[in-house]
Amino acid sequence: IPGPTVAVCQGDQVSVNVVNELASESSTIHWHGLPMKNTQSSDGGPGVTQCPIEPGQAFSWYNFNADTPGTYWYHSHNEFQRDDGMYGPVIIRDTVAEVSKVSKALGKTLSNACDKTDHTIVIQEWYYNTAEHRFYNDKEETPTSLLVNGKGRYHSDFHTTVQPWQKFTVHPEKCSSYRFRFISSVDLHCPIQVSI
Repeated sequence: IPGPTVAVCQGDQVSVNVVNELASESSTIHWHGLPMKNTQSSDGGPGVTQCPIEPGQAFSWYNFNADTPGTYWYHSHNEFQRDDGMYGPVIIRDTVAEVSKVSKALGKTLSNACDKTDHTIVIQEWYYNTAEHRFYNDKEETPTSLLVNGKGRYHSDFHTTVQPWQKFTVHPEKCSSYRFRFISSVDLHCPIQVSI
């Protein structure tokens, strides 16, 4: 958690092959926030834009143009899979021509910033029980941890888990500003405050 980052440049043709290795559940992948102009069959809506990918099967028809630069994410659109961690980042980097369209100040900031793929931060709550269990048995269950790129901390009277937080390294002598990308995969509990 999260899944691998899909990082491309504006104007690239994206083609993703998904193999469902789940033992007994079907799945699809939805490309959250991306306009699927003329590629609606790649939108990942099970029973709407595609048939679900059955266990052991592959789907190689996720093909779309990376037309809109920005920070996005993909996630399963089947049942409870997204809430249990089936998601990942999608980064579409700006072209020089695209940066020239924004305000002068923002364009200068974007042009001078180091934009590293490993400076993507995905936040999600983590629960003791699965999303399916919570849905049917305890919709009021609160998160046990907040995950940052899949790592979090949990403490109870019976068990403590401490995962080292991810470090985001910067080198001011090489680059005076960095672009960090935030993705919230938070389900139900807000607000979340982040500071660097």
